Amino acid sequence: MPNVKKAIGSLAAVGALVITPMATQAEMAMEDGTRWTGNVYSTLTVASGENCATICDLELQCKTMTWYEKTKVCYLMNPLPTQGDANVPSVVSAVKICTGTEGVQMVEEPGNLDRNGGDIVKIGGIKSAGECMNMCGNTPDCIAFTWNRSNLNCWLKHTVKPQKPSSVGTTGVKGCQRLAKESESVRASQFEWAPDETQNAGSEPNHALELMVELDHPEEETVVVIGVGARVTNDNFAALKLNIAPVDDNCNIDYDRTGVKTAGSLTCCEAETQVDQSQVVVGVGMRVNSDNLTTLAVWGQTLDPSTCLLTGSVKEYRSGSDPNHDLEAFWYVPPVTNDRIIVTGVGARANNNNITTLQLPTGKIE
Repeated sequence: MPNVKKAIGSLAAVGALVITPMATQAEMAMEDGTRWTGNVYSTLTVASGENCATICDLELQCKTMTWYEKTKVCYLMNPLPTQGDANVPSVVSAVKICTGTEGVQMVEEPGNLDRNGGDIVKIGGIKSAGECMNMCGNTPDCIAFTWNRSNLNCWLKHTVKPQKPSSVGTTGVKGCQRLAKESESVRASQFEWAPDETQNAGSEPNHALELMVELDHPEEETVVVIGVGARVTNDNFAALKLNIAPVDDNCNIDYDRTGVKTAGSLTCCEAETQVDQSQVVVGVGMRVNSDNLTTLAVWGQTLDPSTCLLTGSVKEYRSGSDPNHDLEAFWYVPPVTNDRIIVTGVGARANNNNITTLQLPTGKIE
């Protein structure tokens, strides 16, 4: 298994899921036998630790992950956990690695471990692992460290090499607490949204949902939804996915750092639709038939950088095995009057081969 992994640059299988690649945010430092605990915000089932790491890499909010071979369950975590165990059989973890010195958090890995190679410099006379760790955090090219408590040597490293047991060693990596400087610049942007209302549709619009996925607010940076995907299995929604992107300080959608946010335990998606560049999602509709999501509609509207508001006509996008069929449940913002309302999540329920409940949390551009 590779020890440093980037989000794959071609179509990649995640279980039976095929992910369309998006921009890599950071490297993932893979750690066999390490188990992180706490701060779990999402779980899903995938085929391997590499696939779990790929999903964590793609999700803007994910900072670390742990995957269990026995159950195939992938745990996504934010913020970075501080508790963990070493030498746990059939467990793989990964920490999202950041470079530079801003927006980072050093992570001391559990257990007595060492890493050989990938060295920038050896510094002697360092009295603690914490001191060595802080030196790495303040060194732009350093992404990992090893401290030897016997000879007090601190090794700063530009590469995350494989771990190995050591009776005198402590090692760790430079994790992403935020997405470096971009977080601050986006937060200072003219563009902000606040939670508004939840829109309900379907024959049972107020019924309990099977799945819901939505943006948190406030995020570490201001993100918007640019696409939606879903899957239905055994007359239930098994997976929902939001394609998301941050908005920069000039109110432009940053397509270099797109990601995903997911809910559900099975692979996704039977249908997936993304709006055109410069547009954000302002509506969603679906139809279920023969235990499949056969029709998915998404409506998009342009985000105008000059005003940081929505402008122009609303455009409809469709996908699925029967993309042009009538929808069972849908909602989109009235196109004539809207310049501020965006979709920030999707929740759904299927019953008797119909989508009976569709809920869309919305946000209002401030």
